[in-house]
Amino acid sequence: MGEDISDPLELARLEECKDCCVMGNIVFYNDSFKRLKSPDLELEMLIQAKPFPEVEKNPCVSEAIVALPSRLSDSYIKSRMGIESNNSMGTFLLGLDLNPDFCVNMGYCGPAELCNLQP
Repeated sequence: MGEDISDPLELARLEECKDCCVMGNIVFYNDSFKRLKSPDLELEMLIQAKPFPEVEKNPCVSEAIVALPSRLSDSYIKSRMGIESNNSMGTFLLGLDLNPDFCVNMGYCGPAELCNLQP
């Protein structure tokens, strides 16, 4: 149905294509949307993991990354959480590093341990 494209030249080329809709780095392919009415069509969209600078603004956080799990992983995560899997609700994963001072201040570990994180 679409994908995440980082190459500025490829994005510029696709913006001129009448069969695509470009929104930032996300490209939607119109032919996939036309087939949405087909009940057996399994749509797929590929989005690469990206830095998440909005989360990194928090002084306790560094190296924040946001990603989307595969369709199978999404279904598994929802099943483990007791959420009914459906096509209208997706899942994203946020990975981040907590700064050692945060761990100590929140009582997760003692100053000597520092959660095995290096300052």
